[in-house]
Amino acid sequence: MLVFLIKRIARKLFNRLHVHIEPFYKASLESEKPGLTGWVSRPNVGIRANIAGDFFSATPVKRPDVKNAFYIDLPDLASVRQIVVESKTASGRWTPCLEYTRQEVKPVAQDASINKSIQMGLKKAILIHAFYPDILEEIEKLYKHLKHPYDIFMFIPESCPAHQSYQRNELNVSLYKKIIVGPSTGKDMGGFLHQMHFLLSSGFEYDAFAVIHTKRSPQFPENMGDAWRQMLISPILGSEDAIEISLRTLFSSDIINLVGCGDLVHTYYPIRGHGNYSRYRHLSRLFHLKIAKTDFIAGTMFWARFSKFKRMLPLEQLAIAIRELEPGSHGDPSFAHTWERFVGRLATSDGGKILGIKSNWHFIETRV
Repeated sequence: MLVFLIKRIARKLFNRLHVHIEPFYKASLESEKPGLTGWVSRPNVGIRANIAGDFFSATPVKRPDVKNAFYIDLPDLASVRQIVVESKTASGRWTPCLEYTRQEVKPVAQDASINKSIQMGLKKAILIHAFYPDILEEIEKLYKHLKHPYDIFMFIPESCPAHQSYQRNELNVSLYKKIIVGPSTGKDMGGFLHQMHFLLSSGFEYDAFAVIHTKRSPQFPENMGDAWRQMLISPILGSEDAIEISLRTLFSSDIINLVGCGDLVHTYYPIRGHGNYSRYRHLSRLFHLKIAKTDFIAGTMFWARFSKFKRMLPLEQLAIAIRELEPGSHGDPSFAHTWERFVGRLATSDGGKILGIKSNWHFIETRV
């Protein structure tokens, strides 16, 4: 936490220009509509991408979470080896600040010596939060990668697009062990908590569970939300090999309680008076945990040990936490984003760990 504060203070004191590109650039640069989105630490700074002397200027975008956000629309990158992001100095000179270089990567399966029996030897629950029916159809295509034994559960918030499809009998309900329709509170974290309460109160037992949701992220421009969702889902449900690697990693040590996309493992520092601190402190007290920093998966899709979360989520406290969730459209600070971090705190309690699964994308970032 001290290092985090020192960096923030130093950045303010020296007013050093910082250009940040969101980490889901890896999926975006390999999509049919590539682009880069991020933010810059000072207003009115020119940003552009340089591809072999062709320049693509950034467009300012409005985001509720950061200032000075931008988006760079890029051409087809199939034959592109390098992208340089440049910023314009006060003197009018363009200076490189970030480079994206294509690397050759082996298929994930070649890196793992995969034991195909591990998935079939584990009882699994898949917890789906369905808000957008079109994205739900995309996710349902991935169920073919699962090997029995497994059960799939789905939570649908009331009055959302998926709920309307459900009422019109347009969803493939036969895929699901149980469908729960409930209040639209807490965003995807509300769905997770409702489903955990149902599983635990009903006496279900599993070795592992996965949390997946129909993430769209409308605060981001163009297809950036799709790229974020793809980065989250790909290493945990994107293929049979991905599931095998995730579960092998999860059960490789007794202290590993949660695994997800390695590029999206972040660290939360609970700083008094900042952001969601008061809610994080409240949840820490409710679940009898010390207030401490924690790793978490930004976007909250992961595999986790069922026994760990069963132990850490007593039904009485879980019911209280569910009642406290704000409506889905509630802005920050909110329990939705607090739970995104607090899930990590539950996983890392008592010496537990979160591990990131290595991605298989081609472009890597280097700060110049």
